[in-house]
Amino acid sequence: MKLLTGFIFWVVLSVAGGAAGDVVHLKDGTTLEGDVKKTPDGWVVRQADGTLTPVQAGDIGSIELKGVSPSPDRALATNFTSLRRAIDNSIDPKQAIERYQRFIDQNPQTPQVEEARKEIGIWQDRQARNLVKWQTQWLTADEVKQRIQSATDRAEEARQLLKQGRVKEADAILAKVLADDPANPTAMYLHGVALYRQEQLGPAKKQFETLAGILKDHAPTLNNAAVVLWRQKRYPESLNFFDQAMVASPKNKTILSNVAEALNELPDNQRSGQVVQKITRHFNEQDNELQTELSAAGWYRWGATWVNQQQLDDLRARQKEIDTKLSAMAQEFDATRQRIDRMDRDIDDTERSVRRIEAASYARDLNGNLVRIAFPPLYYELQDDANRQRALRASELTKLDALRNGAAAMKQQGPTPKFTGIQRIIDVEGTPMLKLPTPVLSTAPATQPTTMPAPTTTASSQPATSPGGD
Repeated sequence: MKLLTGFIFWVVLSVAGGAAGDVVHLKDGTTLEGDVKKTPDGWVVRQADGTLTPVQAGDIGSIELKGVSPSPDRALATNFTSLRRAIDNSIDPKQAIERYQRFIDQNPQTPQVEEARKEIGIWQDRQARNLVKWQTQWLTADEVKQRIQSATDRAEEARQLLKQGRVKEADAILAKVLADDPANPTAMYLHGVALYRQEQLGPAKKQFETLAGILKDHAPTLNNAAVVLWRQKRYPESLNFFDQAMVASPKNKTILSNVAEALNELPDNQRSGQVVQKITRHFNEQDNELQTELSAAGWYRWGATWVNQQQLDDLRARQKEIDTKLSAMAQEFDATRQRIDRMDRDIDDTERSVRRIEAASYARDLNGNLVRIAFPPLYYELQDDANRQRALRASELTKLDALRNGAAAMKQQGPTPKFTGIQRIIDVEGTPMLKLPTPVLSTAPATQPTTMPAPTTTASSQPATSPGGD
């Protein structure tokens, strides 16, 4: 119905064109006067001073076109309808009462006065009872508290189920919470975790990205959005969320380990971008500080993981043992290479001697004919010696290959920094918890109460039994 109404309005306005003196009544109660023209994105109003003001179709309550002369009663009814629509979105009873009273003062003795007074009565009742607008309802502070407490209890039940691995049961509860309160950050976060655990990456991404727009600096949400995007191979977007997560929670072990995995795994053709350079700089700055702090407590970075002093000593001892073996293998490799070089020279010398004997074995008989005389015993001794040298050389080459392969295998056994290729979401421990909103007083500036998270401790950057939960 709204689409049809909008279409008819567009048609009428397109036919009418722009006309000086058109009045646009916005849903917030304000008006714009000037030439009204349709644009691809909505409408634009050219005011008398030449100012162009774009207006979205959804923001327009009504329009009075030049040349259309509605009756005063009809115009007043239209204006009152627009006023009531705008005030309905208000959350400040005092402001609503004042606006209705102004309408009454400006339009006495009109049919709408009685309706305005009824509306004032409704808003005065809300003011007297100190009601708070909650979602689409007006409730007392106690009722709001009960709603939040109920949502908190149900969300906590779902959180415990998730901790037990009962994902589908938890998700069913969260669906009911979100049906009552779609912007509930606790339920949204846990729902994202549940979706991720069920490998529903697309919905999980949407949930975390939506929540990131509500909780601007909630590091677990930003981290989780980044992890999901990385799994979808949307690397630049993922790195952008990781960078925001590092800013929101500096030196967070889980986030930094995820970034270490990302930078290690990032395709070569995407390493030169500005986003990568920025996140690498932020990672190095924070990780160096974190390493300094954790080393005092006996923890040390090893790739994307952390090891304690004993593990580090074992790794270093293992590396020293391997380095010693590799050094011995390198010496043997060089000695074998030198023997092969000597054999090559000896074989060359022997082959030259054989060729000299062969060249000297030709002579001419009494008739002047070229004849070949018998080779001396030395010729055959030299050939045997060359064959032995070649056999020994082949054996040394085989040994050389074995040393080369052995060294490569030995290096692979070394304690190289550990990267798993897996990034971790911050699970239920990162859940933002609800707190009660501050009621809107009728004498205070209007602010929309909402379910915002209380500060929570996520993955701390302080030393733990095992950094990063490894």
